[in-house]
Order: sequence, then structure tokens, then C-alpha cells
Amino acid sequence: MDLFDELKNKYILASIQLINRLAAYETIEWDEFESAFLMEMDKDDLNIGYDYVTQLKNAYGIFKKDEQNLVKLVYHSDIAIRPSLPEKIWLKSVLNHSDIKLFLEDETIEKLKTGLRDVADIDITVIRKGQFSNGDLRNEELRNKVKLLIQAIEEKRILVFSNQLKNGKVYRQQEALISRIEYSIIDNRFRASLWSLEEERPIKANISQMFDLSLKDIASKPYNDIKTILDQRKANECIELRITNRHRCVERAMLLFSQYERIARWEDANTMLLEIDYYVFDEEELVRNILSLGPMAVVLKPQSIRQRIISVLEGA
Repeated sequence: MDLFDELKNKYILASIQLINRLAAYETIEWDEFESAFLMEMDKDDLNIGYDYVTQLKNAYGIFKKDEQNLVKLVYHSDIAIRPSLPEKIWLKSVLNHSDIKLFLEDETIEKLKTGLRDVADIDITVIRKGQFSNGDLRNEELRNKVKLLIQAIEEKRILVFSNQLKNGKVYRQQEALISRIEYSIIDNRFRASLWSLEEERPIKANISQMFDLSLKDIASKPYNDIKTILDQRKANECIELRITNRHRCVERAMLLFSQYERIARWEDANTMLLEIDYYVFDEEELVRNILSLGPMAVVLKPQSIRQRIISVLEGA
């Protein structure tokens, strides 16, 4: 039944995510049970979400409160999220893409192909209009670098690396924590988003230009949780743009902001609203990219970014 399809029912999906968090031994206060559903329930005019969460918490026999006022599972087990048929078709197609070996081992790829052998074959071709012809070479060297960076993220280890900038300057044996790997469509490059331990600031580096990579354990410095560090520097309000779809401006915007978390929706047939989550240290780059879109892009919020754009235009 579609009602119980985690891909079609937002409350079922939130329930599965909560169960998996608890199965991974995450600590959740009983009084904060509803927090896993608040974002969805805020948009709920009929109180369906509140009724569902109340029943889920007190009547369905999945969760219980322990003596420390924590949420516990009655049956301790995680739940696998089942992919839909379109997702299986997409996954089977993407397994044949050359870039997949950057992220998955050959053994894993073969297991997935075996598991998806009965799924229909559909050739999915990705065309990147406006993308630069240069970029990262997909080779064994890049693959090994990406694997090491993923290991650093999973194990919360310090990354030691050297890096050569575009101007030829070389920084040797830098130490940093890595938060994520980014991909810029328009540049066709993979980048590492890092927190420099020496300079105590965020930096970004093209993975192809990094060399002499190694990992070491975190010492006594208070940088054992990069997510906490970065969350403190996340902008309080996302940037919202209204983009008029002239001169391929919508397509250009999606390319320019491809490395950011974003939500896009059509306001009407010719206008798109684009919301971009960002860190304060990305503000300069974001302002430059917004200005490059010209009059087709209007900043709706925050007021601080809007005023910066206005000031630059007035100065010009």
C-alpha cells in the first residue's frame, strides 16, 4: 500500500530514519521525540503529523522510554530503506559510469550488478551543457585520493597533505579535518572542504592538486568534531534567489551553485526560486557568482546579501 511506502509518505520515512538513528545507538531524549518530525509538521494544517507522532510515540509499541528518559527501541534493529524501481534503474545505469569507481570498490560494483540483473536496462546519458572541457582526469590516482578522503571522514582522522595552488605556490604537510567532498559541475572538478588546524579556518582544495596524502589520529586539540565547528559557521538564513529563465540563466545558476545544498522550485513558467544553504566563509564566492548572472537573478533574502549586491551595482 502506498500509505506505508517510505518513498511516498513523509511520516513513514521520518519514522524509519528515527529507528535507524536509535539502532546506531544515537541518544535521543524522550521529550525531544517530536523533533525528528517538526520540519514536516510545521507545514501540516490538519494536524495529521501531530496525531501520527502521538500514536507512534505512545501506542504502536515500537518505542519506549527508559529510566533515563531516553527513547529506546522495543526491538533493537535497523530498517533498510527499499529503493523504488526508478531508483534501481538509475543505479544500474550509473554503475556503468566511469566515475563510479571513484567511490565504490570493484567487488561492491559487481555485487550491485548481480543484485540488479533483473532490472530493465535503460541507457541514461548525462549531457552537461556549458561545462568546461578540462577538469579532473578519472584515473587510479584520483580514485585512491577520494578513497583516502572518504576514510578520513568516516574515521574522523586528521588529513595530512600537500597542495599546489593554481599560481604554482605549494603548501606542504598541511593538517586538516575534512568535512565533505564536493563536485563542481561547471569546473568538472572534485574538491575537498577542509578545516585547517594550523590556520584555524575553513579551506577548499582541488583533490587533483593535492599530493602526499596520509592520515593520522586526532591528538588533544579540541577539533574532534568538524560538524560542530562548521555548524557554528553556517549562515543563519539561506540565500533565496528569483531567477528569470532568459539566456539560459536557470541552467547557468544550477551549474554555478552545484556544490552547495540547494532547493529549486518553479514560481511560474519563466521564473525559478532557488534557496542555497551556505557557510559564512563561502559568502564572497556566492556574491561573485550571483553578480555574474546579471539582472536575471534577484536576491530576495537575506537582507545583508541583498544590500551587498546593491552596493556593488551602485558602485559600478
